[in-house]
Amino acid sequence: MLKLIKRLKSKKSGFTLIELIVVIAILGILAAVLVPSILGYVDEANEKTAKANAHSFFQTAQLAYVEVVQEKDASTLVTSGLVDQASDNDVVEKIVTLVPASAVFKVEIGASGITKIEYDGYEYDGANYTAATTAA
Repeated sequence: MLKLIKRLKSKKSGFTLIELIVVIAILGILAAVLVPSILGYVDEANEKTAKANAHSFFQTAQLAYVEVVQEKDASTLVTSGLVDQASDNDVVEKIVTLVPASAVFKVEIGASGITKIEYDGYEYDGANYTAATTAA
């Protein structure tokens, strides 16, 4: 009995080199399969965030336009839409007070308000998103 106990104690337990290589190979295969799919989710989330930011900025720009028009002349709000009584500079100055200081944007202003914005890598016209073509 004593010999059996000595033999069990002397036997080293652990992994062989082959077992370690197999485990590392399996982990490598799992990483090669999972990393691209995880990165795809991250890219998709970033795109949705950028589109939401562009939409939010469009609404902010419209709000600034309406506020400037109302400050200029309250009678410019008519049933057919807004009549452009505000200068583009007044609207841009108002937008700057409503967005973060680090924001880089481009705004197109038409006779009836904001027609298109470029913000956070996307152009938004109130209905459609497109990738921005130029930097502001």
